[in-house]
Amino acid sequence: MRSIILITLCLLSLSFGQNCGPQYGNQTCAPGDCCSDHGWCDTGPAWCDPTTCQKQFSGPGSSCASLATPAYFASSTSSSLPSALVAPPSYVSTVPNIDVCGHAVGGVSCPGAGVPPDPNEPGYYYRCCSSGGHCGPKNNIESQDLYCGADTCQVGFGDCATNRTAPPLPSGPPTTAGMGLTCGPIVNAKCGDGLCCSGSNYCGSTVDFCGAANWCQPLWGNCSD
Repeated sequence: MRSIILITLCLLSLSFGQNCGPQYGNQTCAPGDCCSDHGWCDTGPAWCDPTTCQKQFSGPGSSCASLATPAYFASSTSSSLPSALVAPPSYVSTVPNIDVCGHAVGGVSCPGAGVPPDPNEPGYYYRCCSSGGHCGPKNNIESQDLYCGADTCQVGFGDCATNRTAPPLPSGPPTTAGMGLTCGPIVNAKCGDGLCCSGSNYCGSTVDFCGAANWCQPLWGNCSD
């Protein structure tokens, strides 16, 4: 009888343990499930969108977790964050290892990336913290209004100006990037072997990388639609 009760409790915990992320005590999803930007675990585009899903809280083996890279945050992060999560003060020619920002994650600020046309401005990419807690725009396809507008930007965790000029595309020939490596205008790298460059600037081959709904970048790799 006791074993039946224990099994029932375990099943119930699995059924209702569907929340994840910093707003739910930093819980991680079950293997194969992605953690959405709203803190829910499941599979499918709404949860596994590489531009919004929470990689560090997605379950092992999920398409979102496979995108995760070591976590580094801007130097203006909350002092409550572990020192291992503090990064160099600026990014220029690399894709920042940061996706979340704002109030919900202890005051993480967006670092900015890419050399700006005006040296007095922050990097154009990854500079604004959206109301959903994500840094952007991540590429030259996304509108900066998605992250930087008055109704969408978290003031104090990045730059919220919507009149920044996108930097010109790199003038030199791009390098070739492989599966799981960074791509796009920030690093001037194009995905090889028929791979797609996702809106989050990583090479892959699934719909999370190749679909237009996920901001696949046709200039920097293959796209399915």
